[in-house]
Amino acid sequence: MPMLQIALWLCQYWPVRQDRTLPILPEECKQMNVEGAVHEMSDTVAREMQWHRNRHGWTRKQLAERCQELGADWLTFAAITSIETGRLDENGRRRRGVTVDELAVIARALLVPPVVLLFPVRNETDVTWSPAEKAHPWYAIRWFSGEGRQPVKPKGGGEYDPATGLYEWYEEEPKDNHEQLDLLRNHERLTRAWVESEQRAINAHRFAELAQSPESRQARLIEADGEDLYRAQVIERDLINVRRAIRRLGITPPTNEELDQLDRKGTNQ
Repeated sequence: MPMLQIALWLCQYWPVRQDRTLPILPEECKQMNVEGAVHEMSDTVAREMQWHRNRHGWTRKQLAERCQELGADWLTFAAITSIETGRLDENGRRRRGVTVDELAVIARALLVPPVVLLFPVRNETDVTWSPAEKAHPWYAIRWFSGEGRQPVKPKGGGEYDPATGLYEWYEEEPKDNHEQLDLLRNHERLTRAWVESEQRAINAHRFAELAQSPESRQARLIEADGEDLYRAQVIERDLINVRRAIRRLGITPPTNEELDQLDRKGTNQ
């Protein structure tokens, strides 16, 4: 077995400390973790957090204070400085990456979505979205948020045709499982449509009360009845089905008093 595979196997199956916190890694694994580490995405986050910090006119100390106000007491001035500079080693490589916890609170303090720090859209250059993989920021954002596929070009094989620039065959594109997110997005869309339909019906009734003629009043009442019918027979039906599908995946759908009533209505159907 090649040494690399042996080292990876040991990293996976090496005994765990008695306190059950971190595995005891052999020296080969520790060396691989340090020497093989690439922090391109951390470099991007550090560069963007500095840019947004300067946009606010804040010092590193002020950003640290804002992070601490949000509960991240470990993000001191020294920690912010370490993240932004990377504490480069003698080879010019970043010693310190950015953790998920730090990304979330720093983005919150800077008043930007975390994904904007990871994949900045303020320029047109491709960004690193996975080790050795680059793509336009928007494609990276769509993948990261579960809205799009992995932004990779299918690898071709077989005979290459220089006239068309195409290979004989291509590998199948990786397909991520978006089912949970797709259902929740559909739920949000239907909930918004449900509320908007109800508001249109309410407005139609109000206009009917203010109508100057019987014909105008009748037209508004017909409009309100149409909205009520559409909401009951189409939107509510679809929303009930989506909420059932979400629960079948073991997920609790968003809820409030109106949605609870809709669930009870769906149970009686």
